[in-house]
Amino acid sequence: MKQNYTICLLLSALLLIGGLYHPAMGGSFRKLPKERDERARAILEDVAVWFITEGLAEYYKYKDKNIRYSLAYIEKSIRDRGAYLATETSIDKYNYLAHIVPEYMWVTSTITCYSRIAGSDFIYEYWVVDRFGGHRGDVDTEIYFIIARTKGLDKKREIIHRTSKFFSEFVTPKGVILRFPMDNESIHRLNPWEYPEAFKGTELEGVEIVIENKKYIRKQNK
Repeated sequence: MKQNYTICLLLSALLLIGGLYHPAMGGSFRKLPKERDERARAILEDVAVWFITEGLAEYYKYKDKNIRYSLAYIEKSIRDRGAYLATETSIDKYNYLAHIVPEYMWVTSTITCYSRIAGSDFIYEYWVVDRFGGHRGDVDTEIYFIIARTKGLDKKREIIHRTSKFFSEFVTPKGVILRFPMDNESIHRLNPWEYPEAFKGTELEGVEIVIENKKYIRKQNK
């Protein structure tokens, strides 16, 4: 009798779950991946804006006193926003000015500062933010090119330009030219072949970088 009662409970639970998630019964099974994707994008967007405008400044503010604290602060702040770091934070190392790889569920983002130049009024930085679905093919990829400015490395930054179309240089109001580094290693990190629409009509359209014999080799696809 007890065994039959347990089986009935299990069957009831399965029927309830089926009703909740079956599309024909008004369930949300088909909506969940999209909703989760949108939530992932919102969380990773929040992380990207925070790291560019505030996080990097906090790192520079305390790194000379306690670099471990600075790195731990970045990691904790990202966790507090619902994401986590998939790789080591790279700031002024491995040929990066700044680079983090936050993730949320199956969506991964890379946030990278590619170049920096000091003008008479501000320090200007060229950032790239992309998001992709890792091994999942149903998550749309996206990429953004951002210019930020600051009064100092340890000061908050302001995003003054953002677009989904690649540009190789940006001219500041004072006439200072900030350029994207066009060396093969930087282009390899950028992966323009993964985002063809973002590079259409630019000097990187059809460009692919491969590594052969530990060298970055540029190829032009037709």
